[in-house]
Amino acid sequence: LQTLYREHPSGERAIRLVYDNDDVVLGFNFMGVRYRHRVCERWIAERRTVPFVLEHLGEGNFDPEFFPQWEHGLVEVWNRTNPGRKLRAGQKRGIGRQSREHERKNKEVAA
Repeated sequence: LQTLYREHPSGERAIRLVYDNDDVVLGFNFMGVRYRHRVCERWIAERRTVPFVLEHLGEGNFDPEFFPQWEHGLVEVWNRTNPGRKLRAGQKRGIGRQSREHERKNKEVAA
């Protein structure tokens, strides 16, 4: 197992991704940051890779509107440790179109 970890300089917030040798995310630890459990569970169930999750982190964040987002720091850690596989920080906070469509499909299946 491997981990990707980023702690805010204040020590009050941290994110850790746990993943396997194929970069498939197996788990998350969020300390001092609010994330949607369903989004994280879906990423694990869908066997999403670290690059996918990092590019979509904002989808899971539900800190209040004016709280600063600092997930881009986790992308910076990835880029430092994986120089040949650089990523750019993706989606901003909030559920995006893709998640809304996923939720709608789940409701249709359940009905």
